[in-house]
Amino acid sequence: MKRSPSGFLVLDHALKPIYANEEAIRILMYPETRRHLKSLKSSLAPKIRASLANHLAFRPEFETEFTSGRRCYQCKSFAINLSPYLPTPARGIALVLERASRSFIDVAHAAERYHLSPRESEAVLLLVHGLSTPEIAKRMKVSPNTVKSFLRLSMLKMGVTRRAGIIGAIFARQSSG
Repeated sequence: MKRSPSGFLVLDHALKPIYANEEAIRILMYPETRRHLKSLKSSLAPKIRASLANHLAFRPEFETEFTSGRRCYQCKSFAINLSPYLPTPARGIALVLERASRSFIDVAHAAERYHLSPRESEAVLLLVHGLSTPEIAKRMKVSPNTVKSFLRLSMLKMGVTRRAGIIGAIFARQSSG
């Protein structure tokens, strides 16, 4: 199966794009085309904030998914040091955007449907990927008790009583929509 090209962006500390490849622009600006954009930076910044700012507000490194048009994308972020390229010390964020496979479990739609917070969504995503509470805590850089709280709140919002119910609710949503 042919893999879709990846989008790549570099953002400054204020979440303004410093660099974006063509695929990242296409993903974030859909359905607009580049020729219809007045200024790439002024057009991309609001899209980045709308799609990812909730995650970036918590910390610069995260993994999540979002939708653009009818397609679902996985986003991974990495904190980077921009100082070697700028005259003053600066931190930035690199984002990699990849189209999710058909077998990808769409937590983003479930999170939207059940009004999960970004951190609850992240915990649910990691749970769906088979991670244990300590593994989720390590990835999210929080305590295991905090992970348990995120998952308990998610269960309440989803109307389920067990962690398996979270996964069942997500699969039910995916197969019905």
